[in-house]
Amino acid sequence: MIALSLTTLFSLVAIIFFPLSLTILILSLLCLTILLAILAVFLAKYRLTVCLILTGLLLANLLAIPKLLHYQSAFSSLPHQDTYQFQVTAYYPKSHALEARIIEPSAFKNLAFRLYNVPKAQPITLSAIYEAQLTLKPNRAKASFHTLPQRLQHLSKNRIATANLANNAQLIEIQPSDAITTLRTHIADELTAHHYQNGDLMAALTVGMTQKIPQDTWSLLRQTGTIHLVSISGLHLTFVALWCFVMLRTLFGLCMIARPAPYQIAAVFSLIIAFGYALLAGMSLPTERALIMFAIFMLTLLWRYPIFNLSSLATALLIVLILAPFSVLTVGLWLSFTAVLILMLLSRFKLPFIVMLLLTQLIISLLAMPIVASFFNEVSLISPLTNLLAIPWTTLFILPPLLMGVVLLPIFPSIASFCLQLSDWGLTHLLQFLKVMNDIPYSHITVPHIPMVWAIVLTVCALMLLTRYGRKIKGIACLIAVSCLYGINFPSPHNRLYIFPVGEGLSVLLESDEQTLLYDTGPYFRGFEAAKSTILPTLNALGIEHLDGIILSLRNQQHIGGTKTIRRQFPDAPVIAHQSLMPLMADATTCQDYHYHGNHLSIMPLPVHTSCAFEVTLDDQRIWLLSNMTPREWQALTKLPAPDILLMPNKGRSGQLIIPNTWDATLITSTKTVHPNHSHFNIHNAYDGAIMINIKKGRHHVKTAASHHYWWMTKSQP
Repeated sequence: MIALSLTTLFSLVAIIFFPLSLTILILSLLCLTILLAILAVFLAKYRLTVCLILTGLLLANLLAIPKLLHYQSAFSSLPHQDTYQFQVTAYYPKSHALEARIIEPSAFKNLAFRLYNVPKAQPITLSAIYEAQLTLKPNRAKASFHTLPQRLQHLSKNRIATANLANNAQLIEIQPSDAITTLRTHIADELTAHHYQNGDLMAALTVGMTQKIPQDTWSLLRQTGTIHLVSISGLHLTFVALWCFVMLRTLFGLCMIARPAPYQIAAVFSLIIAFGYALLAGMSLPTERALIMFAIFMLTLLWRYPIFNLSSLATALLIVLILAPFSVLTVGLWLSFTAVLILMLLSRFKLPFIVMLLLTQLIISLLAMPIVASFFNEVSLISPLTNLLAIPWTTLFILPPLLMGVVLLPIFPSIASFCLQLSDWGLTHLLQFLKVMNDIPYSHITVPHIPMVWAIVLTVCALMLLTRYGRKIKGIACLIAVSCLYGINFPSPHNRLYIFPVGEGLSVLLESDEQTLLYDTGPYFRGFEAAKSTILPTLNALGIEHLDGIILSLRNQQHIGGTKTIRRQFPDAPVIAHQSLMPLMADATTCQDYHYHGNHLSIMPLPVHTSCAFEVTLDDQRIWLLSNMTPREWQALTKLPAPDILLMPNKGRSGQLIIPNTWDATLITSTKTVHPNHSHFNIHNAYDGAIMINIKKGRHHVKTAASHHYWWMTKSQP
């Protein structure tokens, strides 16, 4: 079972990440299958193991390839307008957006999309099925140097498109929400309506609805390594099920029941309770994964086998992969199974309880670092200590009174209110503790992005050190791990220009030894903010902790949509703004008044009044940072000496702002559509991928983030 599960797991990863064509993939799999079949014939001693490996390989093919071909076929048919039936899986009332799973037409069945123009006056119910005429457009995956490829993130959620209601149509409800979702919504409304200080977190803990948790709270939880504590996860389901098992085992033991054994009765009832709690939590992927693991362990107990064995864990992993093969692209699967595996491997060491507890937390945190770095680009250094205190606090003082209060709410409201207030008190003190821990210097650090495949290899190599394998195997694992580290792109401060892939908008980072400036903050549109999704994560990955200035070129949401978010992150950064923005920012400096002269860097305003425009001289390279302008202003600029690097005026969308043919400048833009008048130029476009321009010794080198290509992506797929 172990060989079968591991082969299925790593085969799924290999199939998804395979960079060449489907034909080459099939030929490679065919050759590998023939090789394994030959080995099974000639290696009688290892025949069973080889057969299990062969079965795992074939199973991975059956699980992944048809789904990926369906995804590829559906994507290639976009954009597409039709009447769709879909089930709502998430609703965001503030931004009037929702996420849904397609039911009809069959060509898009079970694929997901996000709808951005939900009618403001129309109530939306979770899990209800609606019908509407939609226009689906393909999800754009913007390439970056420092984050997990967005295309893989979309695939893990089966998300294929963004949608808009055609001709301002209405959503027609054709099937109401099911009873369980109605109950979940009612409980969440009760918790948030009674003015509990942490009602949003209480709703997340009980019914898994996290939409109302503010971004600051998510950041605090992520930076302290405790994000699993306040959202429905395997941890909570396991806590509830184990509490029930212990109490029922004790109760039936006191009743002197001999047959069936008290622990067997308790196992059955705890399974039923765990299933009910999973339903209440919305049967999310982490909850399903925890339920499967718990069910396997309880069934092992019923059959009177040792619970803590690798075969049980491997069986749970195999079932999870069969039900959700793309879960190999989620951080939860790797962290949860890695944590349980570490517990099993450490259980053979006979150490004092406190020492074992500390050692377990430390090793889990250390071995989780490669996976966490791959997904989030930051690692919490205080998570072992934080979890050591926060987990028992949540188990004893938050979850029990919270769940008891929810159960008693319709029967004994006064007792329920007391229980919920007790849980609210526990959450308040937990958050206070996390804030104190987060304020410790270097409590969390930004780390360079580790490609996911390398992160998996590093984690596997580290796990090998905990096994019973000999020194040679462990030595080879160490060598492989060290070789992987050489391929990580560690950020190093130097003179460069970084153009963020913010779509139809603009944001540019100028980084030098003397000054670090951000030119524009990207677009904001219908709740989507590039500053949150792209700019801040990239700044963190680049190790940017201080900005010497934030330049706001003009009053346009494509250019300054993320200003609040950026200023919240860098409150001390001075603002240089266009004259039209001065009434909104009294403490800002106007563009024409901003100058800088250093040893290798100088910044001077250009004669443009429509927007902020600067000439930057960095290590003898002349850079023009331009935004929108009039044809007359551009005509005046063309009479100046040509720059080496040019941020195209009006992002290249205007046919009137003609670039002189005699200029040999590197042209940069960020727009979906460049005007045909500029088609004869070699233009570097950051619309679909980041651009980095390194400047050294009076020369510059342009590097474009490559869009990761996999066999299941169409040629036109970004």
